[in-house]
Amino acid sequence: SDMVNILESDLFIYNGGGMEPWVHNLIENNEINVLDASEGIELIKTELHEHEEEQEHKHGEYDPHVWLSPTNAIKQVENIRDKLIEIDPENEEYYTNNAKEYIEKLEGLDEKIKMEINNEKCKKSEVVITHATLAYFCRDYGLEQIALTGINPQAEISVKQLTEIMEHIEGKNVTVIFTEEQINPQTAQVIAQELGIQTMTLNTIHGISDEDKKAGKNYITLMEDNISKLKIALECE
Repeated sequence: SDMVNILESDLFIYNGGGMEPWVHNLIENNEINVLDASEGIELIKTELHEHEEEQEHKHGEYDPHVWLSPTNAIKQVENIRDKLIEIDPENEEYYTNNAKEYIEKLEGLDEKIKMEINNEKCKKSEVVITHATLAYFCRDYGLEQIALTGINPQAEISVKQLTEIMEHIEGKNVTVIFTEEQINPQTAQVIAQELGIQTMTLNTIHGISDEDKKAGKNYITLMEDNISKLKIALECE
């Protein structure tokens, strides 16, 4: 099982930021090498919607979706490199070289986003998405996230909130609502139909499917696909 694999591993790396609340029990009750990959990243406090407050304890007070900003992904790679060197110093050069190569790719991705999504090239700066996954991306690239629910995708949305969100979207002349592969798109589809706008699917990369792996896709290529879609939604040149 996964738990056996974790307990027998030389190092268990987890995302952090409250993404895996079960980890704390694991660490307290077992002697295991662990790394919180979000260490050193300035975490964003979650803005809970009213309908989510009772579920707050499940998700913690911080937004865990750090990896969707390439600048945070760079920090996570550095954290992983440093931890691997700490527990396996003989292979320091190997870890250093691999990290350097991948960080250069992430820096290239960061530059691409800055070049293609900015105030000069895009008419809009609001990104509407089913649940709040893009806070770090929006913070780093000067955008505004409008989420239909907070960080808990299962949260129910009231008629009052739905009306407020629709008015806000209409007021900003938004033309695209982003849905996510793992989340029921029904609310987004209802709003899009009502306002006569379109929906598109954004990949929030909670994992990479076997299908995507076979097709040669990875974090960089999936983020590049996301950038192409965001450019349409933000009406970038």
